[in-house]
Amino acid sequence: MAIKRTETFVDQVVKVVKERIATGEHGPGKKLPSENELSRELKVSRATARSAYIKLSAEGVVKRIHGDGTYVRKRIPDLISAKSGVWDFVHLIEHRGFTPSITGFRINQRAPKEGEAKVLDLSMEDSVVSVRRIIYANQDPVFYSQNVYSAKWFNHDIYKLDLNLGLFDFTKKYTDQELASVLLMIGGGLWEDDIADYEDVKMNSDENCFWIRLEEVFYNSEENPLVYGLTYVQNIVLPIRIGLKGFDK
Repeated sequence: MAIKRTETFVDQVVKVVKERIATGEHGPGKKLPSENELSRELKVSRATARSAYIKLSAEGVVKRIHGDGTYVRKRIPDLISAKSGVWDFVHLIEHRGFTPSITGFRINQRAPKEGEAKVLDLSMEDSVVSVRRIIYANQDPVFYSQNVYSAKWFNHDIYKLDLNLGLFDFTKKYTDQELASVLLMIGGGLWEDDIADYEDVKMNSDENCFWIRLEEVFYNSEENPLVYGLTYVQNIVLPIRIGLKGFDK
């Protein structure tokens, strides 16, 4: 296939690679052709092929490993850096001028639900550890979180863990893993009965209280799913504003 000069050569190469990924020709985690191979096939310069891979890497579509090659990321959807501080709810509360506090009130080990098994790459015969927390701004509950891990990450007696640690610190301390990126899905609505099992939160979840629902999958630097999170944000006490950029024109 030869490239035609209707767009920049780099953008055309990017489009070709994305189409091949979308059709499954280059599957998640698979190694892509080298810059030399791609340039010969598409009849472009090696510099163009290199620039295309660099652009795809910046978009989070591929991962370049020095001395090895370029790979399709295991998780193709846009991932947001988990190290930016955006997802550290305690820091967010502090930034808004409130005093944060965390109450961890439940931990248990159980079989995964179907959706949890899917996003964490588990079988239904595996087990997961579920941690539930309330994060307060001053005295008001503003975040209710349920975080689910594969039980394989824990080498501790889970019932002796400090549940009052935030997600980042808890994960690093007890699983020896660090959160590197997050896939986020946003919803909204009234409080759901299947998660509203903490009295203080129930008292604040009347029909006039709107909660934003954040469904999150956190990954480590090797793109392994570490945590499935379901977080409700009370959007009256602590309004959450999410800014997005990079829309296609």
